[in-house]
Amino acid sequence: MQEKHKYIFLGETHGFPVIQEAIKDFLQEYRLRFPKRKIILLTEFLPNTQTAAYRWKLRKFPQYYSIWQIADILKIPVVGLDPVWLLNKNFPVMWVNKPNGTTEKEKMWFSPEVLRVRNLIWKKEIDRLRSQYPDAVFIFHTGATHVTYTESFSLSVLFPKDETFVATFQPYEIYNNQPARSDLLDAFNPEQFASKRFIVWPNPDMARIAGFDARFKLQ
Repeated sequence: MQEKHKYIFLGETHGFPVIQEAIKDFLQEYRLRFPKRKIILLTEFLPNTQTAAYRWKLRKFPQYYSIWQIADILKIPVVGLDPVWLLNKNFPVMWVNKPNGTTEKEKMWFSPEVLRVRNLIWKKEIDRLRSQYPDAVFIFHTGATHVTYTESFSLSVLFPKDETFVATFQPYEIYNNQPARSDLLDAFNPEQFASKRFIVWPNPDMARIAGFDARFKLQ
């Protein structure tokens, strides 16, 4: 990661405390490295209005509260990305055609189309903030699917390539005595990549193919 990167995406697999600890460590290390930079933390886990965000911090996502506490200590403002109505997840259920020919019920919240729409909503909020803070570094804390380069609806590809850095945080898990596959890179060559605890691509073109600039597998 370099000083030129103004859009830093931290994409997590949800539900793993060890990953949330790593996000806190990242924020502290980044602040130590760049003590004078204006940094803003943008998160999908808070709504995009200050009054609503204050109420939500403990009520809806208590597992992330310690991250926001660290951000406050580091003098990093925290900004929510989603409208309140969207975070309430009042989505209908739809029938989805599966590759095996069956159909299953699935909440629209998890559909690629909802992820695409949410990313576009976020982009408007980001553009508004950028007009106010032209020199700030924006650090994003979201689910990995929102930001990996290989997703057609990815938020990260909407910004200048040379100013963007994507790091994913995955759990290191074992299934049937083998490291679990976490992403497309693992699926492509599990023998070579699935057991790697840390990967970084110095070549940005390789990063775009793999989906990330850096990947952490944590246990």
